[in-house]
Amino acid sequence: MIVTTTSLLKELNPVNSEISVAIPLNFSHYQSGIVKFEPRRANEDKWITHENAEVVSYVLKGKGRFRLQKKDHHVTPGTICHVPVNTSHDFVADGEPLVMFYINITVTPDNIV
Repeated sequence: MIVTTTSLLKELNPVNSEISVAIPLNFSHYQSGIVKFEPRRANEDKWITHENAEVVSYVLKGKGRFRLQKKDHHVTPGTICHVPVNTSHDFVADGEPLVMFYINITVTPDNIV
């Protein structure tokens, strides 16, 4: 399968008022796609934790903050972010949408290295 960022951006599906996703690859232990974060209307925390998944994201467009374990990291195109399993995190777009390619790998007792 070959897809482009341009084609995936046309296929984004809203998750809520802030987040949209396009997920061309979705298997039992692996998911990959594009996620777009709109700037927040309110300054509020929206921490999320994936209890059984490692996440790696690559910033394609925009700028913002990657909040990991209550520390803020500035992100711009070219930034790679890693979220370890069961770790609180948040992405916040600053002024313009933040678009990232992501890989989500489910961690189970039989695939832990």
